[in-house]
Amino acid sequence: MNHASALGAFVERLDGRARLFTMSGSYGEVCAYLDGLDAATGGGTMRAFGAWINGRGVGLPEWVWWNLVLADLGTGRRSRDLASFTPEQHAEAIAHLFRLLREYLGTADPAGAGD
Repeated sequence: MNHASALGAFVERLDGRARLFTMSGSYGEVCAYLDGLDAATGGGTMRAFGAWINGRGVGLPEWVWWNLVLADLGTGRRSRDLASFTPEQHAEAIAHLFRLLREYLGTADPAGAGD
């Protein structure tokens, strides 16, 4: 199993259960967890994920992937705004992150489960 497919399998376990893997289940904590998992297992997948989002015409090439996800969401929010996110805004950003990850990893759920 390659690194990307291992991450894809883990995405299925993490989606909807962020509080099991993070302190508060916030968008920033989920992103930090995914970055740590990526680094601990060889790295590169999340950086490539960011390049993929940027290739869709979102954001600037120097932006990190977690900002690109927020830009793709189209709300005008950025990671510098995380402290003021409501629980609903965190949940919206996390749901969008997992939709994009599934699309990137080729594991999109046609039924929309996990939304």
